[in-house]
Amino acid sequence: MPGLSLNANLFSGRNLGLLFGIFLLALLPRLYSAQTVGWHWYGEGSFTPINFDEVNSCRMWLKAAKAYSPLVGAQTVTINALLGHPPPANPGGNEQIDKAYCLSAPHMTVARSFSAVLGAATAVVIVLIGLALSPQRPQVAWTAGLLLALSGFHATQSHMATVDVAMTFYAYLFILLAMLAVATRRAALIGLCLLLMLPAIFAKRIWPFPLFGLLAFLPATLWQGFL
Repeated sequence: MPGLSLNANLFSGRNLGLLFGIFLLALLPRLYSAQTVGWHWYGEGSFTPINFDEVNSCRMWLKAAKAYSPLVGAQTVTINALLGHPPPANPGGNEQIDKAYCLSAPHMTVARSFSAVLGAATAVVIVLIGLALSPQRPQVAWTAGLLLALSGFHATQSHMATVDVAMTFYAYLFILLAMLAVATRRAALIGLCLLLMLPAIFAKRIWPFPLFGLLAFLPATLWQGFL
């Protein structure tokens, strides 16, 4: 596909170093806020949600909420369990117990850190999309990634345990893989693209919008008739 590029320079040592720098620049303020805002406001060890949507995905995964996507909650509960803090033995059996687990310090630390990491990683994905779209003008890609890394609005969203940042990360990662899959027609990239379409859809149930990305796999001759 004209305009897309997948070459060695995309993942060169220099680019990887700069991408890591962008990631750290985005991560540090997000992770700091994730571990400080709302903590210890009403006593040592207390936590106060600053967004009513925080942990709703966790509660949905434990069957203690309705009409919310459980995907991110499933991920944060699994990570928390691997760190030695499993969910209640009878998920969904007691809404108050499940809510207390989701709002507990161990799970909130995991859930907010998870959001902060994905928020920082989104800036990296944005750079890669820009480099693939316009390899002749890399400054556009790096500027876009830097602006997102320093975006106050995105940072604010990234330190809360909601699904919005995860949805954005998965959606952009799906777009990146779709672009590279279309450009190379490699079976592995196509399969990975289709796999990543699922979290892009179900992180916040934005069905069917990611499906429109599959239109890019249609032959270019079909598009030329509409342009």
